[in-house]
Amino acid sequence: MKYFRFVLLIFVLNPCFFAQDEIMEELGKHFTGKWTRNIQDGSIAENWTFENGILTGTADKFTREMTIIKNVENLMITVLGKNIYYIAHPSENKYPIAFELTERHKGKFRFENTEHDFPSFIKYHFSGDSLNVSIGNKEKDFIFVYTKSANIEKKTDD
Repeated sequence: MKYFRFVLLIFVLNPCFFAQDEIMEELGKHFTGKWTRNIQDGSIAENWTFENGILTGTADKFTREMTIIKNVENLMITVLGKNIYYIAHPSENKYPIAFELTERHKGKFRFENTEHDFPSFIKYHFSGDSLNVSIGNKEKDFIFVYTKSANIEKKTDD
C-alpha cells in the first residue's frame, strides 16, 4: 500500500502532467470555434470543440448555399503518453495519421510526423479572428487562410 501511495504521489506531483494540461488549455483557447475558408465552389469549415481536456474537430466541405457536401476529415488533439498529438483522419484514408506537437509560441503551433510522406508537418498560426494553416514537407507546402465564423448549421440535400 505504501508503494501505491508513493507511485500515486509521484504521478500527481509530476510537473510534466500539469504542463500538458496547461498546453491543452492553451490549444483549446485558440482552436475552439468554427474556422472557414472560401474555395471556388463553396467553403471548407473546421469546427473545433474542447471537452475534458481533448480537442475534437471536423473539416467539412460546403456549397455556397451552406449545404454540406462531405466530411473531409475528422480531427483530434490529445495527450498520448508524455506528448501531445494532432490526429487527422481524412475521409479517403483507412487509418488516422498522428502528428506530434513540436513547437508552440504565441498562437503558433507546429505538429510533425517525419515518417509521413505528405504532409510531414501541419502549422497553425492564430492571430485574432484569422488563422493560417500551413501543411507541407521538405519539398513543398500550402497555406490556407481561415477566418473565425459564426456557427454553421449543416444542411443536407433531403
